Amino acid sequence: MNCTETTPQLEGVKQLHDSLKHLTTLTTGSIVVTVTFLEKLFINPEWKTMVVVSMLSFLASLFCSVTGMLLQSIDTMNIESIGCSHDFDRIGKFMAISYYTFFIGIVTLGIFFLKNFF
Repeated sequence: MNCTETTPQLEGVKQLHDSLKHLTTLTTGSIVVTVTFLEKLFINPEWKTMVVVSMLSFLASLFCSVTGMLLQSIDTMNIESIGCSHDFDRIGKFMAISYYTFFIGIVTLGIFFLKNFF
């Protein structure tokens, strides 16, 4: 089957991929910054559980972002053989989970920092 996706459809696919790529960068940076400065900023921190929840959330976000990008790449490689439709439902689920877990990670990390600074 010959695929003739329109320019807006192709732009949407590119923007989805870029969105996941940027979220992956933000998540990785959050993990690195948190691990780097955690020991240096707080001598005896309270609510250490919040850091654990934050890290697990960031890792889940990273996993879902990378999985979403891989699924989209696989769909794009196979588009000639399966037709012109990307599996946006499956990719969308990973994207939604990725954004939600990133938000949870930022909120829990923010609560941790507020608790230990004030």
